[in-house]
Amino acid sequence: MNLLLIRTTCFLLAATTAGCGGAASVTMPASAPSMLQTAPQNVAWSPAASGQKIYVTEAGSVNGDALILEFPTTAKGNVAPAVTIVEPEPQDGYNKATAVSIASSGEIYVANGGIGGNSDILVYAADASGNATPLQTISGAATSLDGPIGLTVNKSGVAFAANIYDGTVTSYAKGDDGNVAPKTTIAGSKTGLVYPNSVVLDGSGHIYVADQGAGAVFVFAPNANGNVAPIRTIAGSKTGLIAPSGLAHDAAGHLYVIDHTANRISVFASSANGNVAPLRTIAGSKTQISVPHDLALDSAGNIYVLCGGVLVFAAGASGNVAPIRSIDGSKTEMGVNTNLSVH
Repeated sequence: MNLLLIRTTCFLLAATTAGCGGAASVTMPASAPSMLQTAPQNVAWSPAASGQKIYVTEAGSVNGDALILEFPTTAKGNVAPAVTIVEPEPQDGYNKATAVSIASSGEIYVANGGIGGNSDILVYAADASGNATPLQTISGAATSLDGPIGLTVNKSGVAFAANIYDGTVTSYAKGDDGNVAPKTTIAGSKTGLVYPNSVVLDGSGHIYVADQGAGAVFVFAPNANGNVAPIRTIAGSKTGLIAPSGLAHDAAGHLYVIDHTANRISVFASSANGNVAPLRTIAGSKTQISVPHDLALDSAGNIYVLCGGVLVFAAGASGNVAPIRSIDGSKTEMGVNTNLSVH
């Protein structure tokens, strides 16, 4: 099993984030939503057999490049990455790797969430390393990409992006390349979307969106397109949700939600709807969860939490429990992360 991480330059103005017992500084534009200014993150879970990897997008400031770093999922402590992919920025200071998802065929999809139209999705070969050239680049005004900080790819190769700047979820067909229009766009007053920052799909293709601005998780029909209302909404005082920033499903279909402000993992029933309490939570001082960005699950149900470093919790963990291990320190090159995916 392996772990993979992306490090990149971030937007430039002024914010500081801390997590997993560490701290890092990142600058953002004044126009950025407040959640972006505190580096909100999201995660997409993808099922895999043996040989899984974890992919992390790292939003540090490193000479205008994004570095994709790979670690074994058994990694522990202050360890160096095993593989590095270098992703150059189109415009220094405005573009950053914000999300990552892995296609069932192994291609690595990376969203870059920039401002002023400087957003794109790059697709790399499964074995990409070094100064790899993307196989495809989805970029340009026609794409409607605007700060995509959530990304997932379904079994058919359709990529879904959560765009935080304009409050939309857009999708792109397999093989799309260049300045192409979205396949679908979920947008408008009926959707409830404010600052969507994570998107995942369940086994039936339902579209789950974590929205920090709305303090809710919205569930849309598999074929949702246009100004459509969600078929379910998880929100309210009983849910414990304040600023949900990442989503994942386990093999049984339970929904895992990481909250950037509540410092909590909440696990909901697959059919959860309305103001409902989670089945269980992971929270408290022993967990070391602080300003978390994203989470993911591996095929064994272990839970990976991104918050400066990576905290790993045992499958079925509940309450105020310590992680079984962590990956953190200067050798890892992790600092201000944005996204995590297990494949």
